[in-house]
Amino acid sequence: MLSLIEKLKQVKDFRKDKGKRHPLWIVLVVIILGTMLGYSGYRELGEFAKNNRHRLSKEFNIIPERVPSYSTIRRVMMGVDWQSLLKMFNEWALEEYGQRDDINWLGMDGKSLKNTLKNPNNEQQNFIMFVSLFSQESGLVLHLKRIENKKGSEIDEGQAIIEDCTLQNKVFTGDALHCQKKTISLIAKTKNDYVITVKGNQKNLYKRNISINAGKEAEVNLENEPALVRKHRLRLH
Repeated sequence: MLSLIEKLKQVKDFRKDKGKRHPLWIVLVVIILGTMLGYSGYRELGEFAKNNRHRLSKEFNIIPERVPSYSTIRRVMMGVDWQSLLKMFNEWALEEYGQRDDINWLGMDGKSLKNTLKNPNNEQQNFIMFVSLFSQESGLVLHLKRIENKKGSEIDEGQAIIEDCTLQNKVFTGDALHCQKKTISLIAKTKNDYVITVKGNQKNLYKRNISINAGKEAEVNLENEPALVRKHRLRLH
């Protein structure tokens, strides 16, 4: 927790000094602890802070009657610089958990937040999505990206996650959306391996996989990939 607090202290505080009772990091810690215990929404998190005020005051030197209120939590969640917060979280997660022995397979996937959906029935449709790097074995999220559907794509953010990731000798997994030349090249360039879904809309690659599964030798020519100037011969038995 101490290492996380040190990272949270680096998140820029958007609030004015006048009337500010708590450092931003204290409010963020309360939000994180409450969320981890299953509390969701401003009011529930406010109740969590109120019900645990004596424990929070002991741990973080807060006057019990002045733990962050519902309105403070709401204001922080609406105004915090999410890019700065995610940057600190990503650094902390990789530093704290990246070298664990049970972190070998890393899934890339994007999930939309349903309550952020706007204009659902026309071309102006927009929503917020989180793209994560998730360890299936440990159940830990090691990296997060936040995007708006109209301003970015899961493919681009997945590639950015790979570039940001400092881990090596891991296996990245992804659905067919991530079956992209650039994505595969980045994974190889960072000295990792991959298992990516292939669908029928990628005809040549799909046919090669069918041949491999049939026990035939298939030559995969990767000479056009800058990071992979070589040929592989693959056979499955």
